[in-house]
Amino acid sequence: MKRRRMTMLLVAVVIYAGAVSFVPVLDKLVLFPSTRAIDSRGAVRKVVNYDGGELEMWTAASRAAQ
Repeated sequence: MKRRRMTMLLVAVVIYAGAVSFVPVLDKLVLFPSTRAIDSRGAVRKVVNYDGGELEMWTAASRAAQ
């Protein structure tokens, strides 16, 4: 009984830690995307048209590739 309780507690802690670690990512990317300009630091913007919409991509070479 004690071992099962400890296992359940460990599972709960792992699930909680996983959920808490994703909150900043969701907050910035999904829930409230920025509308202000962001410095691309040399990245090149590419746009692909599809089905009446656009897909925006940003590409940049790594320091080793430069």
